[in-house]
Amino acid sequence: MRRCRPPGPMTNGRSSDFNLFVAQPPARYRIQEFLMSLFNFKRQAVSVVPAAPVFATEDHFPELKEVVTRVTPFDSAAAKAVCFAQYSATGTFTEANDNYLAAIGYTLDELRGVAHANLVESTSAAGPEYPALWSRLRQGETVTLRYGVVVKADAAVTRGTNDMADEVWFQSTFIPMLTATGTLASVTEVATDITAYHEQYVDMQQELEARTAIQNVTSIVSWADKKGDITDINQMYIDVSKFPREELLGAPHSITRHADMPKSAFKDLWNTIGHGKIWRGQIKNLAKDGSVYFVDTVVAPILGKNGKPQRYLGVRYELTKAELARQHMQGIVDALDKSLASIEFELNGTVITANGKFCEALGYTKEELAGKHHSMLVEPSYRDSAEYREFWQKLGRGEYQAGQFKRIGKGGREVWIQASYNPINDEMGRPVRVIKYATNVTDQVRAQQALEAAVTQTQGVVKAAQDGDLTQRIELDGKAGSIRDLCAGVNDLVENMAGVV
Repeated sequence: MRRCRPPGPMTNGRSSDFNLFVAQPPARYRIQEFLMSLFNFKRQAVSVVPAAPVFATEDHFPELKEVVTRVTPFDSAAAKAVCFAQYSATGTFTEANDNYLAAIGYTLDELRGVAHANLVESTSAAGPEYPALWSRLRQGETVTLRYGVVVKADAAVTRGTNDMADEVWFQSTFIPMLTATGTLASVTEVATDITAYHEQYVDMQQELEARTAIQNVTSIVSWADKKGDITDINQMYIDVSKFPREELLGAPHSITRHADMPKSAFKDLWNTIGHGKIWRGQIKNLAKDGSVYFVDTVVAPILGKNGKPQRYLGVRYELTKAELARQHMQGIVDALDKSLASIEFELNGTVITANGKFCEALGYTKEELAGKHHSMLVEPSYRDSAEYREFWQKLGRGEYQAGQFKRIGKGGREVWIQASYNPINDEMGRPVRVIKYATNVTDQVRAQQALEAAVTQTQGVVKAAQDGDLTQRIELDGKAGSIRDLCAGVNDLVENMAGVV
């Protein structure tokens, strides 16, 4: 605090012959300078404002009210919106300007002698700041706070029909004036009516609380400083990581890092959020008890006024059960992919994708198959048949189809497959696509066909021999292996019979 003495007679003819302690602002500030700093006026405007005395006694409040008029040329809108009130050392109203009175709906006569605390709404009165207001003022401390006032009952009706129509909210600076002995003489309040902004703030606060409550139920949340050290966590973070709160706070996020996670992933994370962008990725973590958990992670930088990250918010969704199930299923799919040909279809028969073994069997690439209809793989006569249409209708109804099928590969090559067509259902049991698993049995089918042809030819030669015709022989061209040996043996037998005859 600085001790100051009023500079002689006041401009309104009054004078003061005692000293004051002015806590904030310093005594060298004139009234206009202080008010203009409160209202964020340009500093160069100060020099052209008429001089006025520093605060002296509560008798000078009328001069304080007039300051608004004096600064009007620099910002008339701000000046007209400012509310003033003055209080005795015991906290009762002594003066108020028209803006203040209009805001709360009282006349000055109704306010004088009323304790300021009697008008403060309940949440402000019970909050952390207002109860300490008057003790701080008695110590010579200038106090700035936001608080609500209950307006006069009949005035509340004229303010609107919303839930807060019976309250007005101020952003206020309370300026204490002390005597030479350090006793509080009076208090001046400089206020701005922020009711509209406060209502928006309350709405935003309620929405934020709802979002936070939902987030705490569904997500693993942490806050970190610029270095990445944990500054706050929610309960789900503790539950999933199995670390106690005190061990997590102040620790780097690497406390849960799993050795399987590549360094490149975290390098990308820091490079992204360091440039003020949001990063998302899946992370494998290690809990305190050694168990593994997977999280879908989103990290958002909180930027400061300089546009650079000041801290970070991390929100994670646990994927452990789903990820382990996915890995298990992927293992099965990979095993099937190595041993079986597979191809996926829309319900109408359009190809979605095919694996390497299927492409190898039919001679097409994935790109050549994707988007084409299954009918490109069958003979024209079958494609145009009622049987083929019924085949896809059954699959569309979710009916499983299996058997040995003749298909036409690239270039018209005949391919035989042992296959199952499996409808895939959604969560409601409705078919959404079809996947076929197949084995290329072309060689087996051809061998069977060759065997059947050889048997037929053998039966013909034997029948001819029985009828006395020993000139018939089995054609060996195109035959190989055991079938050729069998046919050659039959031919030798008939040849020997012919020699005997």
